[in-house]
Amino acid sequence: MGAPESALPRWDPVSYARRRITDADGLPDTDRQILLDWCDRLAPRIDALHAQGSTTLIHGDAHVGNLLRDANGQPVLCDFDATSSGPWQADLVAVPVGEARFKRAGPTAALPPPTGMTSPSIPTGHCYAKPASSR
Repeated sequence: MGAPESALPRWDPVSYARRRITDADGLPDTDRQILLDWCDRLAPRIDALHAQGSTTLIHGDAHVGNLLRDANGQPVLCDFDATSSGPWQADLVAVPVGEARFKRAGPTAALPPPTGMTSPSIPTGHCYAKPASSR
C-alpha cells in the first residue's frame, strides 16, 4: 500500500511527547529532565524505524476507545487527529501499552516475547510503576 500521496505529517511521537512534557505545569524540574532524557534516548530508535523504509497511512491512536458502531452495528474507526505517515507497527502498540499502563492482563499476555527487538529502558517510579512482582 505504501504512504499515501498527500501532505500527511510524519509520525513523530517523540516531538509530541517533548511538547507535552515542556508544557506540563507543575511537573518538577527533575522529573521533566528525566522524561526529556528518555525522549533523547528514544528519538534515534524512532528514526531507525523510519529508516527501514516501510511507511504507510497510520491512524496514530488505534485503540478500542476509538471504535464506534454505525446504525447497522458495523464498527467505525474515529478520532483521526493523530493520522500520519509512519510504520504500520505504530497502530499495534495501543493494546499492550494500555495493558501495561493500567496493569491489566489482556490478550497480549499470552503472546511470546518479541524476538530481535528491544525496548528502551523506562525509568521505574516515574512514568510507569514497577511490576508487582518486583515490589
